[in-house]
Amino acid sequence: AVPVWALADGASDRAHEQFAQVISRATGDEAVFSPRVGRLIGWPTTEMRQLNDAEKLDLLIDAHWAWSQTINPEEATFTGFAGQNGRWTDLSEANRARTEELERAFLQALNGIDPGNISSAERLNLALLRHQMEHDVAGQRFPDELMPVNQMFGVQVWVASVLGAQPLFNEVDRENFIQRL
Repeated sequence: AVPVWALADGASDRAHEQFAQVISRATGDEAVFSPRVGRLIGWPTTEMRQLNDAEKLDLLIDAHWAWSQTINPEEATFTGFAGQNGRWTDLSEANRARTEELERAFLQALNGIDPGNISSAERLNLALLRHQMEHDVAGQRFPDELMPVNQMFGVQVWVASVLGAQPLFNEVDRENFIQRL
């Protein structure tokens, strides 16, 4: 049984849906808004065209970062990604399955980017992200919930680490801390 504190709160579902839409946009042939122009002038923008490989990579990296931090709120606490400090990761079977599905789709989207069409810095980003995602997808054979609990790994260590890293600078921070308890 999954503890009450680890049940879905809807944030992971919304993050999954948004990430799936970005992957679909980056791998599809339809004309879309340019993400760089969109960031400069705000959505919506009037520029509609197919994304080049550099824009696809930029869009995918930004979307992956936001998605990974939203579905892993404990990691978001450690990295300082705002808005997730009052939540725990959704440990439901459905969430794990959706996360694994999107990791595979994301890796496929990365593999669709031609390194010859991007700068050397972008090729490095692409190679590093591909390596990480290949590792994550291969690791799906070894579910976290089946890892042994010992003095170095387990909920008894993780909860204390997360709560110890959580900011407590203002009332909202303290409310988030209490919400996580």
